[in-house]
Amino acid sequence: MSTKDSPEREPARLDGPAPRLLIIQAPYYAGVVGGMRTGAERVLAEVEGKVTTVDVAGAFELLTVDRLEQAEARSRDDRMNKGVEAAHALLGQIALKRRWAA
Repeated sequence: MSTKDSPEREPARLDGPAPRLLIIQAPYYAGVVGGMRTGAERVLAEVEGKVTTVDVAGAFELLTVDRLEQAEARSRDDRMNKGVEAAHALLGQIALKRRWAA
């Protein structure tokens, strides 16, 4: 499913202590990766997440594109940002774990 078709997300909510999170990035296309990282950091800041970012060599592509313009569109400061989408998914998994671990 594309982000364009996804529902609008509510602001992140997470009960319990602030999570410690690691962002791993391969800054091959610094502008694209930076846009996605910034989007993710914005969402994670809403739950006061303690974020550490590390750079790694190479890249692992989960969401391939045909053209650089498509990647740039997925890293813009809007609701189509894949970093924002990934951060929401991560917080959802943390919330689920916390709920089921009790």
